[in-house]
Amino acid sequence: MDNKWPAARIIHLTGGCRAINDHDPIVRFIPNTIEGIEWQFEASAYSAIYHNLESLGFLIVGVDFYSHILEVEGSVPPNWRSYRRTGNRSWPTEEASQKWNNIGHAGFKKKDGE
Repeated sequence: MDNKWPAARIIHLTGGCRAINDHDPIVRFIPNTIEGIEWQFEASAYSAIYHNLESLGFLIVGVDFYSHILEVEGSVPPNWRSYRRTGNRSWPTEEASQKWNNIGHAGFKKKDGE
């Protein structure tokens, strides 16, 4: 696995379409077109895929990240993150979850869970 592409991703788009990105720049879409044609493009960089999709007119709902063999095998669920671009922030629920984790951890360390 190349560190430039640290996780495979399934990017869920509005309308039910999905963009599949393995550990390389190729992004392919499922399902195929009505004519049975598979459509794909090459992402300019790992982190740029979201901008690449948005510039093509797609709206992103969320992303499944597959970075461990157990996720690929289906033994454990992939790391799901909802996505919404608001200014420079794209992962609002992940950021909120991390903040609440930090608050809970600080309360535990102080023995002040309330």
